[in-house]
Amino acid sequence: QEQEQEQEKQQEEGEQEQQGGEEDSKFAIGSDVIIDNHKAFDGEDNNCNGVKNDIEDADKDENQPPRRPVLVADAPGHGRSNKPQMDQEKLNKEEAVTRIEEAWAEINEQIAHTDPAQEVCDKTPFWQTLRLFVSSTFADMYSEREVLVRRVFPKLKQFCAERQVELIVCDLRWGVPKESTSETVIRTCLGELDSCRELNTNPFFINLLGDRYGWIPCGDDLTAGVRDEYDWVGNVSITHMEILRGALIDNNPNAAFFIRDSTSLVRLPEQFTEKFIDQDALSQLSLRELKKQLRSRCDQRVFDYKCEFECVKEDGKSIPTFSNFTNFESEVLSFLQERIEQQYPIARANAKLDPQLYLKLTNDFVTKKAEDVIGRDDEVAQILDYCRTPKETKTPFFRLHMPEAEGMEGIMCLAAAKAQAQGMRVFFVKSSNMSDLKENTLLKNLLKSEFDVEDYQKFRSVAEESDVPVVFFIPDANSSAFAALLVQNHSDKSISLNSKGNLHFVIGINLSSYGDSPLRSPVERLDVHDSDVSKEEYLRPEFNINITPLTDEEKRAVVSHTLAKYNKALDKDQLDLFVSNAGAASYEWVACAAEELRVHGVFETVTQKISSLPPDIHDLYRVVLKRAREDDVSGNLWKTLIYLTTIPSSMTEVHLRDLLGEKSTDESGEEVIIPLCSHDWLAIRDSITPLIQLRDFSSVHLKSREVFQMIIDGIIEEVKKTTDMEDMKVKRLIEILHVNVFVKMDFHKDIFNYFFKHVNAFDARRAHILAWQALALCHDRSFAHTVIRRIPTHFLPFSYKQELMKICRCSANIGLQLPTAERQCISCANKISHGLANQNRCGTCGDRVPFANPQLGKDLTPNHSFGLAFRCRQHAGPFQYMKTTTGLKCYFCNMNIMKQSSFNVVLCTSCKSFGMEKCSQLFDH
Repeated sequence: QEQEQEQEKQQEEGEQEQQGGEEDSKFAIGSDVIIDNHKAFDGEDNNCNGVKNDIEDADKDENQPPRRPVLVADAPGHGRSNKPQMDQEKLNKEEAVTRIEEAWAEINEQIAHTDPAQEVCDKTPFWQTLRLFVSSTFADMYSEREVLVRRVFPKLKQFCAERQVELIVCDLRWGVPKESTSETVIRTCLGELDSCRELNTNPFFINLLGDRYGWIPCGDDLTAGVRDEYDWVGNVSITHMEILRGALIDNNPNAAFFIRDSTSLVRLPEQFTEKFIDQDALSQLSLRELKKQLRSRCDQRVFDYKCEFECVKEDGKSIPTFSNFTNFESEVLSFLQERIEQQYPIARANAKLDPQLYLKLTNDFVTKKAEDVIGRDDEVAQILDYCRTPKETKTPFFRLHMPEAEGMEGIMCLAAAKAQAQGMRVFFVKSSNMSDLKENTLLKNLLKSEFDVEDYQKFRSVAEESDVPVVFFIPDANSSAFAALLVQNHSDKSISLNSKGNLHFVIGINLSSYGDSPLRSPVERLDVHDSDVSKEEYLRPEFNINITPLTDEEKRAVVSHTLAKYNKALDKDQLDLFVSNAGAASYEWVACAAEELRVHGVFETVTQKISSLPPDIHDLYRVVLKRAREDDVSGNLWKTLIYLTTIPSSMTEVHLRDLLGEKSTDESGEEVIIPLCSHDWLAIRDSITPLIQLRDFSSVHLKSREVFQMIIDGIIEEVKKTTDMEDMKVKRLIEILHVNVFVKMDFHKDIFNYFFKHVNAFDARRAHILAWQALALCHDRSFAHTVIRRIPTHFLPFSYKQELMKICRCSANIGLQLPTAERQCISCANKISHGLANQNRCGTCGDRVPFANPQLGKDLTPNHSFGLAFRCRQHAGPFQYMKTTTGLKCYFCNMNIMKQSSFNVVLCTSCKSFGMEKCSQLFDH
């Protein structure tokens, strides 16, 4: 009776409110009857069709861990809105049908004017990035997304790695913060989908559909810019627009749809109905029509699945979830594997390296990059004058010694494009994320196919006598594979990159390189200073770029170009105010300030923001960093910046998201990493764009030394607040390390452990990163010991290995009385590691030692290409200094051996001693 009285009271109140016009009703379709449902007004956070999103259960706990669907933040987007119910227009069934018909008529027209997608098959041997977009409403599909994240994507990531593909999952499952505008919601979702299409041509797209249609933006939700940019269809949800742009518009073969059977909700309690089932006419009928159209147009790519609802009790609270999925996991994995194999077949991992393909890809990159360059005509003319003039004698290479933020790569691309147009033979050597071994092989094949030579000296002779200028552009000497190729294949380091005749080199040396290691770039390791050319010649102005200030028109063009990418613009007065700033003379300042204006969200205060921009680039960076930290809601921005300071080069987006993510365990108990969710990463990347450089292959690095030092200063200040700097242990560590390394110790350890345990590629990049972290953590020799013993050190340059040896190796002078050279037993000699038997590997670092060829029972005579291992009295066996053939110990396993049944232990040129012999023993961990 009390319940009936309460219902009657609610009904009377609802009728009064409806008559007063104070709020609209929420409608639910039951058969063909419109049922007035006032229970929908219990919460404040309703979507534009009146579907309540939060489970307003009386026992809801705000502190519940974020892995439960009940606590997914219900901000605008994918079935959610901040708009109160009274702002929404109520529709009956007939009106809803009319609007749906109009929407599909517009959709069909867009499809008719779009070319169908074509199958793509990429057989190139380069690593590629695959962005997988997951589309669905949020809270009602949380269980399915958990299955994907924890069970499907780890398997898929390994599947992709076998095909030289890095997988990035664009899973916006935590939505957008409540304070976000509708435009931000739409641009976040559809902008990420556009990135997937730009990268993979046919975006990899999976959609999950249940009994929710999602948020339908209406009225002021849709700005004119959004309508025009995305060809927005009226009266459809954002989830529907994702399906249209990601799959239907061109019948994308890489898109699939997984529909939850409605019978899975039979046991759904009434209190959760509004969370999982639409109640209004427009949403229900739109969802029904969408499913019908998907089955009609994409029948082979629509999969149905069933699951069971269960209400889990946790700490006395009701948690809605789904389990016992039938075929869902296997069908998602099977479809994606099939489509990935089609576009990126496994044969590409072992494909022949084609020089012509490499030239085509680099030429396409040069053309695209050159189109974005504004101004810089004087700099390009200076480069072209250098390249078109034959050199009678050896002449220094042309050097661009400037910060990358000043547009160095763009200048070189524009110069290369114009040189090619003028008939020069241009080779743009662009670093890629192939393994160094493959890239070196590729460049060897390039020289052979283009000049029919295999030797560098012969190549120089042919190129110098060429009828047309032959120009090699090396935009990033700090990581250039071409320079590394010369270093690796010429141990005397005597190969110069000087120009002569019609052979010219244009090299970029990035002043933005930073770090605290004594290591040098590949070009710096080359003997580029020929004895016939004085060092003063290399400093002459005609061989070095002269940066000219931007003109006022060029400044305006840079700002307008930057803002136009995001449909933003400044009026004439604002542009004049911007250009009048003293800092606008620098391209770096102009680009950074334009990015800072882009993220400024209050239109009414843009002029004030322009006036407040400091003219000094360092002060401007501080303003950007302060704003970014204030806007950070995830708490990961500062960690991101610190990680970027711990690696001297760039870090891929995949690795950054893994480092910022969470650690978990799979069913077998092994550690797995759940990457940082896409939305949080996109928000971080967007907020620090003025401080970073974004490169191809989704890699990120800090823009300049100034940014690096500014972050380090901030780290030190924060650590001083929380650390007892008077502690003796702390003081001792700071004496051993640089202060900036000390405060980043934990981050260095995180990176080392991550790349050692979770990155399985055996290439130079991984080896360099691990060696860098080991050098930073020099107070703990276990890291350096691991690099030397467990990582293929042939990827490391001489300077890396020398520094690592100082940490791990005894290196005591043995003196004039040499002991017996160290030997190894047959068992240890035949052990295979990294494809080599121990007898052919260096006894210290494990590198291959060519030309040594140890023989059983025989003594080798060391020469310039290899040495023999000796140990001091402290580490040698008791019989080593007695020079007998009995009582010897194996260098590796310490077993008793005889000379007749053992091999010499050899050392590579990096580890052998020059002059007095030194102990080759490595310290224990």
